[in-house]
Amino acid sequence: MATFPTRSGSEARTDQRLRIVGSSGAALLIERTPWTGNVNGACVTANRFTISLLTPERIVHYVNRDLTLADLLGLLDFVQAALVADGVHLIPAVESQTAGFEICVRAIEDDELDLIVQVVVYLDEEASDVDGIGFLVSRVALWEAKATLERWLEVDVVVPDDIAGLGGR
Repeated sequence: MATFPTRSGSEARTDQRLRIVGSSGAALLIERTPWTGNVNGACVTANRFTISLLTPERIVHYVNRDLTLADLLGLLDFVQAALVADGVHLIPAVESQTAGFEICVRAIEDDELDLIVQVVVYLDEEASDVDGIGFLVSRVALWEAKATLERWLEVDVVVPDDIAGLGGR
Protein backbone atom coordinates (compact mmCIF):
# COMPACT_ATOMS: atom_id res chain seq x y z
CA MET A 1 0.00 0.00 0.00
CA ALA A 2 1.35 3.40 -0.97
CA THR A 3 1.77 6.02 1.70
CA PHE A 4 1.61 9.72 1.12
CA PRO A 5 3.43 12.40 3.06
CA THR A 6 1.11 14.38 5.28
CA ARG A 7 1.52 17.63 7.08
CA SER A 8 1.36 17.75 10.82
CA GLY A 9 -1.62 19.55 12.29
CA SER A 10 0.34 22.71 13.06
CA GLU A 11 1.78 22.89 9.52
CA ALA A 12 -1.67 22.44 7.96
CA ARG A 13 -3.13 25.21 10.16
CA THR A 14 -0.23 27.55 9.38
CA ASP A 15 -0.83 27.10 5.65
CA GLN A 16 -4.35 28.48 6.15
CA ARG A 17 -3.15 31.73 7.75
CA LEU A 18 -1.82 34.89 6.16
CA ARG A 19 0.03 37.03 8.70
CA ILE A 20 1.40 40.54 8.46
CA VAL A 21 3.04 41.34 11.79
CA GLY A 22 4.20 44.82 12.68
CA SER A 23 7.10 45.95 14.82
CA SER A 24 4.77 47.24 17.58
CA GLY A 25 3.00 43.91 18.09
CA ALA A 26 0.04 44.86 15.91
CA ALA A 27 -0.89 42.47 13.13
CA LEU A 28 -3.31 41.53 10.40
CA LEU A 29 -4.29 37.85 10.30
CA ILE A 30 -6.43 36.39 7.52
CA GLU A 31 -7.41 32.77 8.05
CA ARG A 32 -8.90 30.65 5.26
CA THR A 33 -11.60 28.17 6.26
CA PRO A 34 -13.75 25.87 4.11
CA TRP A 35 -17.45 26.75 3.98
CA THR A 36 -20.34 24.62 2.80
CA GLY A 37 -23.74 26.17 2.31
CA ASN A 38 -26.94 26.19 0.32
CA VAL A 39 -27.08 28.74 -2.48
CA ASN A 40 -30.30 28.79 -4.55
CA GLY A 41 -31.01 25.18 -3.61
CA ALA A 42 -27.54 23.89 -4.51
CA CYS A 43 -24.92 22.69 -2.06
CA VAL A 44 -21.85 24.87 -2.52
CA THR A 45 -18.34 24.58 -1.08
CA ALA A 46 -16.13 27.64 -1.01
CA ASN A 47 -13.47 29.32 1.06
CA ARG A 48 -14.47 31.91 3.62
CA PHE A 49 -12.06 34.03 5.60
CA THR A 50 -11.73 35.30 9.14
CA ILE A 51 -10.05 38.70 9.22
CA SER A 52 -8.45 39.48 12.57
CA LEU A 53 -7.03 42.79 13.74
CA LEU A 54 -4.54 42.39 16.58
CA THR A 55 -2.94 45.04 18.77
CA PRO A 56 -1.28 44.71 22.17
CA GLU A 57 -4.57 45.99 23.69
CA ARG A 58 -7.19 44.00 21.75
CA ILE A 59 -8.00 41.27 19.27
CA VAL A 60 -11.05 41.50 17.01
CA HIS A 61 -12.22 38.76 14.61
CA TYR A 62 -14.50 39.34 11.62
CA VAL A 63 -15.72 35.90 10.55
CA ASN A 64 -17.25 34.41 7.42
CA ARG A 65 -15.91 37.06 5.04
CA ASP A 66 -15.88 36.43 1.29
CA LEU A 67 -12.58 37.40 -0.33
CA THR A 68 -12.96 36.74 -4.04
CA LEU A 69 -10.25 35.49 -6.39
CA ALA A 70 -9.87 39.08 -7.64
CA ASP A 71 -9.44 40.26 -4.02
CA LEU A 72 -6.71 37.69 -3.37
CA LEU A 73 -4.93 38.58 -6.62
CA GLY A 74 -5.15 42.24 -5.65
CA LEU A 75 -3.70 41.43 -2.23
CA LEU A 76 -0.82 39.56 -3.89
CA ASP A 77 -0.18 42.58 -6.17
CA PHE A 78 -0.25 44.82 -3.09
CA VAL A 79 2.31 42.69 -1.21
CA GLN A 80 4.59 42.32 -4.23
CA ALA A 81 4.59 46.08 -4.85
CA ALA A 82 5.09 46.83 -1.14
CA LEU A 83 8.24 44.70 -1.14
CA VAL A 84 10.03 46.87 -3.70
CA ALA A 85 8.19 50.16 -4.37
CA ASP A 86 9.84 53.45 -3.41
CA GLY A 87 6.65 55.53 -3.38
CA VAL A 88 3.25 55.11 -1.78
CA HIS A 89 1.58 55.91 -5.10
CA LEU A 90 3.22 52.79 -6.62
CA ILE A 91 1.52 50.41 -4.15
CA PRO A 92 -2.10 49.66 -5.13
CA ALA A 93 -4.59 49.76 -2.27
CA VAL A 94 -6.84 46.71 -1.94
CA GLU A 95 -10.56 47.17 -1.31
CA SER A 96 -12.93 44.22 -1.13
CA GLN A 97 -16.62 45.08 -1.26
CA THR A 98 -17.65 41.47 -0.58
CA ALA A 99 -15.47 41.14 2.54
CA GLY A 100 -15.71 44.74 3.72
CA PHE A 101 -11.93 44.90 3.87
CA GLU A 102 -9.36 47.50 2.82
CA ILE A 103 -5.57 47.74 3.16
CA CYS A 104 -3.26 50.50 1.98
CA VAL A 105 0.11 52.06 2.67
CA ARG A 106 0.00 55.50 4.30
CA ALA A 107 3.74 56.17 4.24
CA ILE A 108 7.13 54.59 3.63
CA GLU A 109 9.94 55.16 6.12
CA ASP A 110 13.24 53.53 5.10
CA ASP A 111 12.43 49.81 4.92
CA GLU A 112 9.21 50.08 6.94
CA LEU A 113 5.71 50.64 5.64
CA ASP A 114 2.95 52.39 7.56
CA LEU A 115 -0.08 50.17 6.86
CA ILE A 116 -3.74 51.04 7.36
CA VAL A 117 -6.22 48.16 7.58
CA GLN A 118 -9.97 48.78 7.78
CA VAL A 119 -12.85 46.32 8.12
CA VAL A 120 -16.59 47.01 7.89
CA VAL A 121 -18.07 45.77 11.16
CA TYR A 122 -21.50 44.59 9.90
CA LEU A 123 -21.74 43.71 6.23
CA ASP A 124 -25.53 43.44 6.19
CA GLU A 125 -26.19 47.03 7.29
CA GLU A 126 -26.22 50.02 4.96
CA ALA A 127 -24.43 52.41 7.28
CA SER A 128 -22.04 50.23 9.22
CA ASP A 129 -19.19 51.16 11.48
CA VAL A 130 -15.65 50.69 10.28
CA ASP A 131 -12.93 49.27 12.51
CA GLY A 132 -9.25 49.50 11.74
CA ILE A 133 -5.65 49.60 12.80
CA GLY A 134 -2.52 51.28 11.60
CA PHE A 135 0.96 49.91 12.19
CA LEU A 136 4.53 49.89 10.92
CA VAL A 137 5.71 46.72 9.22
CA SER A 138 9.12 45.80 7.88
CA ARG A 139 9.26 44.88 4.20
CA VAL A 140 10.93 41.63 5.24
CA ALA A 141 7.78 40.67 7.19
CA LEU A 142 5.80 40.69 3.94
CA TRP A 143 7.69 37.72 2.43
CA GLU A 144 5.65 35.22 4.47
CA ALA A 145 2.38 36.86 3.37
CA LYS A 146 3.54 36.73 -0.25
CA ALA A 147 4.40 33.02 0.01
CA THR A 148 1.03 32.24 1.65
CA LEU A 149 -0.90 34.05 -1.08
CA GLU A 150 1.09 32.27 -3.77
CA ARG A 151 0.20 28.91 -2.18
CA TRP A 152 -3.48 29.84 -1.92
CA LEU A 153 -3.52 30.98 -5.55
CA GLU A 154 -1.30 28.09 -6.69
CA VAL A 155 1.19 30.48 -8.25
CA ASP A 156 4.67 29.20 -9.08
CA VAL A 157 7.02 30.53 -6.42
CA VAL A 158 10.36 31.84 -7.65
CA VAL A 159 12.92 32.60 -4.96
CA PRO A 160 15.92 34.58 -6.23
CA ASP A 161 19.41 33.31 -5.40
CA ASP A 162 20.38 36.67 -3.93
CA ILE A 163 17.61 38.60 -2.20
CA ALA A 164 19.94 41.17 -0.62
CA GLY A 165 19.14 43.83 -3.20
CA LEU A 166 15.36 43.43 -3.15
CA GLY A 167 14.66 45.71 -0.20
CA GLY A 168 14.40 48.72 -2.47
CA ARG A 169 17.71 50.15 -1.26
